[in-house]
Amino acid sequence: MRGLVSSLVIRRVRLRSLLCTSVSALALATASAEAADLGFKAPVPAPAEAMTVWVEGGAFWTARDPVYFAAPSAFNGVLASFPSTAPIGTGTGLSAQVGWEAAVGVDFGFGATPWHLSFDMRYGAASAPGQALSASSGPSASTTTSFANESLGERENHAVADLMFGREIGGPANMFRLGIRAVELGADINESASLSTCGPSGCTPATSSALLSADERSSFIGVGPRVSLEGHIPLANSAWAIEYLGGAAALIGERQLQMDGSVACTSTASGSAAACVSAGTSTGTFFGVTSLANGLFSTQISEFATVLNADSSLALGYSFTRTSHLSVGFRFDGYWNAIKTFNSAGALTNQDRLYYGPFVRLGTSF
Repeated sequence: MRGLVSSLVIRRVRLRSLLCTSVSALALATASAEAADLGFKAPVPAPAEAMTVWVEGGAFWTARDPVYFAAPSAFNGVLASFPSTAPIGTGTGLSAQVGWEAAVGVDFGFGATPWHLSFDMRYGAASAPGQALSASSGPSASTTTSFANESLGERENHAVADLMFGREIGGPANMFRLGIRAVELGADINESASLSTCGPSGCTPATSSALLSADERSSFIGVGPRVSLEGHIPLANSAWAIEYLGGAAALIGERQLQMDGSVACTSTASGSAAACVSAGTSTGTFFGVTSLANGLFSTQISEFATVLNADSSLALGYSFTRTSHLSVGFRFDGYWNAIKTFNSAGALTNQDRLYYGPFVRLGTSF
């Protein structure tokens, strides 16, 4: 009897232990399910940065033929030291020297997808060294004395804006972009010239004098589709990388040559009109008038044009934090047949604008 009681007691203890274990396991499972329902999940990696902002500064040179100034032939009838539709100076033309360029951009990534939206703008300007020249002729016992002076200056600028959609190719290291590029290119020449003509007896007062003030503005404004491929190549799993970019665009817009100015001529000689303007008074087709003794002149040549554009860059980049990097490189941005101006013979021509030079870029991601 005693053995039977002991056996029953042992069985009851074991049953109680099994019951407690089952209840504990059930409680733990229930708590885990409740915790999952309340959002207490294991941590997941943070998503990649959604936006990158960068700023850039650099220098550039301009490769193209020199820019020339064409004066109205009526004024050149007075200013005999300069030929009709004269290229400035001795025919060397104006060439812009090294200029400066600045840019800013932003790239937005759509969450965990490979798609991006980017926008950037850049602006650059350069000037040519000013030119000044003078000429004189005579006198003799039967001829007059002429004094001529001319000064010129040039400034060029370019502005570029891109709106692009991009897709990562095989990861974020490489990206193909498709979008729109808008461009404004310009070259502006300012000229002032003067002439004093004296008789054989002296220059007090001058027999005649003439003044010319003129501005020649060449420009192209266009917009069109653009494609580009860009990326970076890490160097031996370090913070350094080679960064590259190549793009092409077809820009459709207006190529324009605008010329404005004024001529003032005075004379103390008889027949002052004849003294101020030579027998050939035609100003040619550039200015649209036939006589220019005194007054204003203005003309504009506009035409529809398609300008091809290609740009590329190569840089060495360094990531000094997980989200910030610095790049130093070289850029090329070319536009073919973009600017309408004059050549050394005074004839209309279309010129390329090829900009190239070093740059420094600083970027950070959020």
